[in-house]
Amino acid sequence: MENSRGWRWIAVVLLLFAFVRMASLVLAQPMAGYANQYDMHRSSACLGLWPEDVPIAQATPEAPHSLYRAAPALPSECYPSTQVAIAFLAVMADSVLDSVRGSDSERMSLRVVGLIGLLMWALGAALVAWMFWRQPALLIGHALASTWLIADPFNTLYLNTLYTEFPALCAAYFAAAIVLSLWLDVDAPYRRLVGLAVCLLLLGLSRVQHLVLPLVLAVFAILALWRAGAPWWRPALLLLGCCCIVVAWQSSQQHRFEGIARANLADSVLGAAMPAGNPERIASALGMGARCADLAYSTWYRQHGVDVFTECPQLAQVSRLRLLSVTLRDPSVFARMMLRGVLMSQNLRLGYLGERAGLPFASVSKTDSWLWFSVADDVNRVPALWFLWSATSVLAAVPMFWFAVARRRRAGIADMRADTLAIVVCAHVLAFTALSSVFGDGYSEVGRHLHLGLNALLVALGVLPIWLLRRCLPGPLRTLCARDAALPAMVMLVWLVVMTVAVLQLPLAFGVLGAPAGAVPPTGSIELRGWALDLRPIERVIARVDGQDLVTLVPVHHASLDRVFPYLPGSDRGGFTGNIDAEAMAGGRFLEIVAIDAAGRDVLIERRRLR
Repeated sequence: MENSRGWRWIAVVLLLFAFVRMASLVLAQPMAGYANQYDMHRSSACLGLWPEDVPIAQATPEAPHSLYRAAPALPSECYPSTQVAIAFLAVMADSVLDSVRGSDSERMSLRVVGLIGLLMWALGAALVAWMFWRQPALLIGHALASTWLIADPFNTLYLNTLYTEFPALCAAYFAAAIVLSLWLDVDAPYRRLVGLAVCLLLLGLSRVQHLVLPLVLAVFAILALWRAGAPWWRPALLLLGCCCIVVAWQSSQQHRFEGIARANLADSVLGAAMPAGNPERIASALGMGARCADLAYSTWYRQHGVDVFTECPQLAQVSRLRLLSVTLRDPSVFARMMLRGVLMSQNLRLGYLGERAGLPFASVSKTDSWLWFSVADDVNRVPALWFLWSATSVLAAVPMFWFAVARRRRAGIADMRADTLAIVVCAHVLAFTALSSVFGDGYSEVGRHLHLGLNALLVALGVLPIWLLRRCLPGPLRTLCARDAALPAMVMLVWLVVMTVAVLQLPLAFGVLGAPAGAVPPTGSIELRGWALDLRPIERVIARVDGQDLVTLVPVHHASLDRVFPYLPGSDRGGFTGNIDAEAMAGGRFLEIVAIDAAGRDVLIERRRLR
């Protein structure tokens, strides 16, 4: 008992330290937070809250703005979310304070939003601590996760913003904690089930990319009740009802914002799926014509001088389920799509956005405050090949878990311990977040869309050493070779072998031809500029026309690549430039930009239609 009391005090101290870390960032001068690359406009439009001295709806990616002013709301541009509700509470709190102080009620510091988010996290963290109070090991785990991960600047920089990432992270974290508690103890679960239902609603309403995650967590909660032999069908109705509300709400918003839905579809089909395989074959499988295949490597934001939906009206009829089905029929296409997405998101900090108000593209670091140390710096030092392999290793828990459940039903999960469940839940969050990000919006803002999945990956990797020690030290041969564990272990081993081969063999180079931005000019000398990166250093970049080499492009420094992709080799010299004569392309169909990787393989990173 005395030993447990000591661990509880340690947990309380760690949780207080996490709160201090987060508060120090929220209250920093000048204000710290991610800058607005435009998406905050959707929340501002709901509230009528806009950055001061900045035109409405203008992106300001170089630095965040601390002061916001009241202006008319734009209901037609408003995309309601959990973050909008938090910001609304902040506006109300600021209004009350202004009336008490007699100060200007037309201006508000964005720190008020950060403080409301911080207080909501503190309340949730305290409730989770109370829930785990009789289980010191889980209480310590909660305290360590809060201190090491939740309070990390790569997460807390979202507090002083109108982005949706931090409330989504908190809702998912608290929901997973409740699921874990149900797995270990189903006594008096109704208060926890109500709390779980609230968390699922907050998570699902945070952003459309998390549409499926409430259902995933609800399934694990139902499995926990079923595993213990407790009544489960009424809780199942409650939780599944919340999931239905989320699906209905997000579906209605997608229909309302047709422009966003079209942008996401173009990014996923033209910018991610087609470049991962043969564009003509994929277009045909999706029921689109050859003219649609010519638009491969385009995105909503890089349409190369044409309207992709005018050129390819069949694109609007492609469903995500059909896209998923088509890519799964060719595993190499599916693997390249997913691995590229995860590879592009290794940098936990959004290097293309500034982090300090009034300082262009400045970032916070532990040199500013010893409380602002970040695991993101360590993750960027991990070779990208090892990062991808770590992610695929964690994902192996998904097929292994369901194989065990299908094979032994209730007995397959009866003896599953908390550390195993934590890894399994995190693997599912990573898998479904990655799927919804890449198939939902291609590689646009993939670092933000995968934010929740990357947090889950870090938690799983943190728990994995404990999992291995607890199973190998007491009796390695008995644990690893047990009859009931042999087949699931074989499933996991086969998965790891297949994914290792995929990571090593599939060409994953990616890049952009930035100039010319529109259609390729028909005459004169044409300047080609862009960038290309890979897991290994790129040997050279070549411009081709219909497979025929025309010119080797010169490597140059690129202003932002090293900031966005610091973990990839050669990112400081990942740009390329060169000139090509339009006459040399006369009669050609496609201008192709090809990167030659370290293994001598040609990787097509962009293709432009010439006629």
